Amino acid sequence: MIKYLKYELKKNLWLFVLLTGIIAIPYVANVSTLTMTWEYEYEYREIVYSPNLMFLVTELILLTFIVPLFTYSFKMNKRGVDAYYSLPLRKEKLYFIKTLVGLFLILAPFTIAYWTGFLALLVRPNNPYDMGWYVPAYFGLVVYAVLLFGVNAFVYTRANRIWDGIVFMIGYAFIGVLGLAYIEMVIHQSISFYVSESFMTFGPISNFGRFMEYLIRNMDDSPQWNAWMFVVPPVFGVAAYALLFYLLRFEKGENAEQISDTWFGYKLLIPLYTALIMGTNTYGALLDYILIIVAAIVVTIVYRNKFGFSWKYWVMIAGSIILGMFLGLLTEWTQPPIVNPPEQMFATIEALL
Repeated sequence: MIKYLKYELKKNLWLFVLLTGIIAIPYVANVSTLTMTWEYEYEYREIVYSPNLMFLVTELILLTFIVPLFTYSFKMNKRGVDAYYSLPLRKEKLYFIKTLVGLFLILAPFTIAYWTGFLALLVRPNNPYDMGWYVPAYFGLVVYAVLLFGVNAFVYTRANRIWDGIVFMIGYAFIGVLGLAYIEMVIHQSISFYVSESFMTFGPISNFGRFMEYLIRNMDDSPQWNAWMFVVPPVFGVAAYALLFYLLRFEKGENAEQISDTWFGYKLLIPLYTALIMGTNTYGALLDYILIIVAAIVVTIVYRNKFGFSWKYWVMIAGSIILGMFLGLLTEWTQPPIVNPPEQMFATIEALL
């Protein structure tokens, strides 16, 4: 197992160098040349500009989506999966090593870029930033990245084809915030942007990086932290890692390059997106509903890779449409009663008298 880990690390050495250069060079160049402050003459105060930590956080998020393509795509190629599954290693150990290598390809380039950029800022004269916050920011971002990679790794490995895996990662990234948008319409209350963002797979790490930027800049009007950004990532991240290794016992090598017919993929995403989009489109025209239904059929055709598919998939589409109509009706039923302005005015006067 140790020998195979060394082999995987050696095999991915050039990829590590490439990823490190791609994220480190632009970030270090950025923080080495950015304008840090500006004297606001009219109020006689100094404005501290962003240290562009979010630039690196964005690169880190992209790594958690890109690295699974290099790490687990072997299972989506018949020759590749046959070669890997013929190794004298159990699937659990094989995937464990692959996961460790994937985390290395994310965290090692990020670490080099982060601390190199930190030093570049530290040596700049008249540095206005509270550089001590970079230490907890680093460890927090590492934890978030590990959890996000777990979610993307699990979602990506549900696919049998590379493009399906990419669609799955993108689909799962936004399904939570779409569900919250529907809840907003039902309860008729606006949910904070920062809370909503916490229900995107990459939202909590983005939130954390943004909040740490405020602390580094010593800003008094920083946004409020919310519990969701600390609760959602570990719940879904730990569950994703557990399911990734538990479901390996059902993994079959012959599924490579076949239709990704998993309940964690299109079978779940198509009905959910169809129902939620219809449910949040209560004021839309009939044409909008027709377009949503057509889109669901087209996506199913692409997913099945043929125009004709069995009655089970028609039932899936019909069920999602019925659910979407019910969600739309539920939204309308929960609308507050509309009172005509004259009636409301007379009722107010009567109450005052």
